[in-house]
Amino acid sequence: MEGWGDEDLDPNAVVEGDPRLAAPPSNAVAAAALVAKSPLERKLDEPPKAPAAPKRVAGAAVQLVVPRSWAERHDVAAAAATNVQRAVAAALGLCWPRLRKRLPAYGGDPLAYGGAVIDFLRNEGASMNDIVDVGIDAMKLCADGLFGEAEVKARADFSGAPGGGGT
Repeated sequence: MEGWGDEDLDPNAVVEGDPRLAAPPSNAVAAAALVAKSPLERKLDEPPKAPAAPKRVAGAAVQLVVPRSWAERHDVAAAAATNVQRAVAAALGLCWPRLRKRLPAYGGDPLAYGGAVIDFLRNEGASMNDIVDVGIDAMKLCADGLFGEAEVKARADFSGAPGGGGT
């Protein structure tokens, strides 16, 4: 696959597992955590510094980034209820800049876009298992942060379950 080398991996991209994706703890929580643990305990709690080798699809190293568009992220997350394979493929297409450059522009239909991603990658020799495996990682990036804690709690409290606050 010409042009699919690793030369264009962006070392500054926000990738899966990047601590910049996590919401920062409140100052009180952070201070309590620092006081409660010794320096050795804090060091042991840190994520490993060496990044895992990137996954490969159709012979190309995959570096996923969070799409800038909240609407695109929401589209693929919602599409998972209709067709999971196409939805995760669409997420892969949106989160993998090198792949996104080679596809038609996303037009607002995540299932059609997911189909285009599948067709392109299968023609390049990728297996459906590889597409879905990496697509799940991309879907996690798309879904992360779509709903705030208050929104999740409000939906849980409205469930009508005993003790849930619903009527």
